[in-house]
Amino acid sequence: MVRNILFDMGGVICPMQSADEPARRFLRIGLSEELARQYFGRNGQQGIFRGAEDGSLSPDEFLEAYHRLTGYRATFDEIAWAWRGFVFPPTPARLQALRQLRAEGYHLALASNTNPFLQRWEESEDFTPEGKGIQMYFDKLWYSYELKAYKPDALFFQRILQQGGYRSEETIFLDDSPKNVEAARQAGLQAIYVPDNRLWEGPLREALKAKDSATL
Repeated sequence: MVRNILFDMGGVICPMQSADEPARRFLRIGLSEELARQYFGRNGQQGIFRGAEDGSLSPDEFLEAYHRLTGYRATFDEIAWAWRGFVFPPTPARLQALRQLRAEGYHLALASNTNPFLQRWEESEDFTPEGKGIQMYFDKLWYSYELKAYKPDALFFQRILQQGGYRSEETIFLDDSPKNVEAARQAGLQAIYVPDNRLWEGPLREALKAKDSATL
């Protein structure tokens, strides 16, 4: 039976904004349009932006690298504000769905490519209108920069399974990237693709019903 449900954040818990919004924000703090196109996007970061999310750069190292790259000495809060442009806050319907799943006894975990700048907002009172951080809706938070692994790298899922003590056959993963979904399946998890910020409760309920019925 399914015991664990892993959720991506952007596009699954928090709807994604147009890529124009984070670009606009980073342009205001020194990044050129050319570098914005080169280094980051909705489907994954590159260069120093990847370094902040795969854990190879600490926040201080990222800020110094950003200064060398752009000539602008940005603060932690400025970078956090710019990165925040990728996502909208979570909708009440998605938060309610998480509460219901936990009430039913499922172990819920976040499994996100993210960085310390975005994490600060996620875990703050500003995350929801209710004044609750993301940790209030999950039993465990798995961040790529802490795992030192970045989806769709197989190591990301291997470390979560090992460190969390999860059995892959008892675990479902939801993500808005087909590459990440395929990587999760290769790791032995059942995975659900959530395209274009769509609601996931219906497909998840169907998968839970099918999985649990198969064990009877």
